[in-house]
Amino acid sequence: LNPLVVDNSKQHFLFIFNMATTDTYSTKKHSTWFKNFMIKMDEIEQVSSKELIFNILLPVRKMNDDIYNLTSEYPEFIENKESFTFLNQLEIFNDNIMKILNEQPIENNNNSDKLQNGHTSSNEQNNNNNNNENTNEAEISLPELIQLLVATDIRPIEYDQELLINSLISSGITNSNVVENKQKMISILEDCRFPKNRAE
Repeated sequence: LNPLVVDNSKQHFLFIFNMATTDTYSTKKHSTWFKNFMIKMDEIEQVSSKELIFNILLPVRKMNDDIYNLTSEYPEFIENKESFTFLNQLEIFNDNIMKILNEQPIENNNNSDKLQNGHTSSNEQNNNNNNNENTNEAEISLPELIQLLVATDIRPIEYDQELLINSLISSGITNSNVVENKQKMISILEDCRFPKNRAE
C-alpha cells in the first residue's frame, strides 16, 4: 500500500471520529440558535432606543440564514475539514452575539486556552472562576464589535478603524451608552467613511 494513501485515510478517519465524538457545529444546533436569535431580534425591534443595534444585526441574520440553508441542503460542507472549522468558529461568534444581546460577559478570544472548536480548557475555566472581578476586561469592545459585524456583511465597508477608535475614546462612547449617543455615533461612523444609510 502507498504510505501516503494510508496516512490520508487515517487523517480522514480521525477527522470523522472527532466530528462524531465532539460537541461541535450541527444544523440542529444552528437552527435552535437561529430561532432564539430571531426571538431576541423581535424584542429589540419593539424598543425604539435599540434601533441602532437592530440594524447592525440585520447582516448577521442574513449571513446565518444563508449558511444554515447551505449546510442543510449540502451536508458535504460539514464533512469537509476546512468548511467545518469555519462553521465551528461561526458557532463561537453566534454564541458571543447572543451573550452580548443578553448583556452577559463573553470569553476573551485571545486566551491561549481557547480551543479551535469553541470549548474551553479546565485551565481557562479555573482562571475565569478566579478572576470574576476582571469580567469586564474580557468583554468585546464597541470597535471590535463593529469590526466583527462589518467583516461578516455581504458588502464589507472599507472604513478608518484608527479614526473610529480615537473618536469613540474621545467621545466616551461604549457598549453601555451607545444607544443614548445614537446621533453622535452615526456622525462618527460617517466621519469614518460609513455610507449614511449604513451608519444609521
